[in-house]
Amino acid sequence: KKKKQKMSQKVVLVVGTGNVAQTTVKALVQAGQYRVRVLARAGKDLPWLDSSVVEVVRGDVFDKESLAAATAGVFAVISTVGELSSPTLVVEGQKNILDAAEAAGVRQFIPSEFGFDFDRVDPKGPIFEWKKQFLDELKARSAKNPNLSWTSVQSASFFEYWCVPVLCVNIPNGTAEVYGTGEESTAFVTMADLGTYIAASVGREDLYNKEVSAVSFSTTWNKVIAGINATLEKPLTVNYVPYSGLVEAYNATDNVLYRNYISIKAAVAKGYDLDLAVTAKNFPSVVPATFESALAAAFPAKQ
Repeated sequence: KKKKQKMSQKVVLVVGTGNVAQTTVKALVQAGQYRVRVLARAGKDLPWLDSSVVEVVRGDVFDKESLAAATAGVFAVISTVGELSSPTLVVEGQKNILDAAEAAGVRQFIPSEFGFDFDRVDPKGPIFEWKKQFLDELKARSAKNPNLSWTSVQSASFFEYWCVPVLCVNIPNGTAEVYGTGEESTAFVTMADLGTYIAASVGREDLYNKEVSAVSFSTTWNKVIAGINATLEKPLTVNYVPYSGLVEAYNATDNVLYRNYISIKAAVAKGYDLDLAVTAKNFPSVVPATFESALAAAFPAKQ
């Protein structure tokens, strides 16, 4: 009979309550290696969280007292905060978390870096500049403090996020917008897999002070659309947007939110693939979703 794994007394703090935080907390709890704590805003409803196994600290990344309480006795911090319209959380908020983490003697800091590689995005939307600004700060702090390490988990396109009206697929309207020709190879990660990869990064000394990729599978957008169409009574009407059109739209607006969305779409239009073999080497125990299983989960039946 397999022995139950003994839980470490080490505490992992997850800052945030969004989709990335939820899948990460679930993966940490399932792994059973660490005690899990979540920093959540006062009054924030947490129906997805089992308070019998996860400690909740109420507070805010701009409240030093709550940050001190949240980081007390913590081994690793996972930040999932962020927004596309302002650098307030990504830069200032995370710096506040980092200040508290350093003061508490936190060993590992995993920043909210879950997205495309800065160097591979063109045009570079403000969100990528903000994330790089904080990551550079984290690296500089770590270089001065040998007891503080970082791990940056850079993911592929969030599969479930792209299959929504705001980015690509609009099932109710029967339409889809594809960036590029649709034949560019694109790496995807499911939200569940991303949480698993993040959780699996905790305490991994071989991943300290490294940037690692998180990938479930690679495919093309034309194959994604074909797979979705197979679940529909009527196929989607697809509008193809060339990379040049996205660059033109980016240069035509000063709206920060629009620029960030366009920048993300442009990265896909150019083809944003990642090597699954590299991810598998870093995370040999993780069995990621396949394109077929991810598609079946997102689009389970005829619609």
